[in-house]
Amino acid sequence: MKYKIVMIDDEKAQIKELSELLKSYSDSSENAPSFETETFSSGDEFIENGRFDADIAFIDVNMPGSNGFVAAKALREHNPNAVIVFIARNSELAINGYEVRALDYLIKPVTKAVFDKTLNEAITTIKKNFSKKIAIENSSGIFLFDVSDIVYIEIKLHNLFFNVMSREGKIETYRMVGSLKVQRERLEKYNFGQCMACYLVNFRHIRSITKHEVRLSGDVSLPISRKFHRSFSDKFLEYVD
Repeated sequence: MKYKIVMIDDEKAQIKELSELLKSYSDSSENAPSFETETFSSGDEFIENGRFDADIAFIDVNMPGSNGFVAAKALREHNPNAVIVFIARNSELAINGYEVRALDYLIKPVTKAVFDKTLNEAITTIKKNFSKKIAIENSSGIFLFDVSDIVYIEIKLHNLFFNVMSREGKIETYRMVGSLKVQRERLEKYNFGQCMACYLVNFRHIRSITKHEVRLSGDVSLPISRKFHRSFSDKFLEYVD
């Protein structure tokens, strides 16, 4: 999985330092995860660009215009699962971090040991989010599943069919009235994508993608349309990179 990191700081030297610490972390092990980074020189620039899809955000507290707390609030409103780490010259304002559920509050200059420890905690937090539960409600009752166990969702005449991998390794299907668009927006952050207008697929369960079909766990094959093939394949490659 590739983690998206944003760095928001008006000091170029601090952005450079964080970037070097991140590179050092990535180079420290062959098994280190990969990262995609984007930097912003102010909270205003971050908010104006609307880049709220970050997995991890390193945010300077004291910036002109919209300070770090304003930027963090905007991020939290759009992305409840983002991991927020504040950076500042001192810890006097650290208590404000509780309002946006900040993971940590780092004091400049940030050392490699502290940075590595915080990044490890951030990644652990993100992985926990991937085991989020989802409730499926129908006339038979309410069923609770790990999002990671959903293989794919199909829609037919306003009925959603959740195909879920059981502990026995068999796919079980649960019906619920609803909208595939709503589920797509709900599950996109957990790496789901559409291979056709009627299918929403969990990338975790993909075994192969060919010109005409997607093969999934449980020996399932779904058709893939020309309309969705490129975007679906690109998103899947980002996921496995």
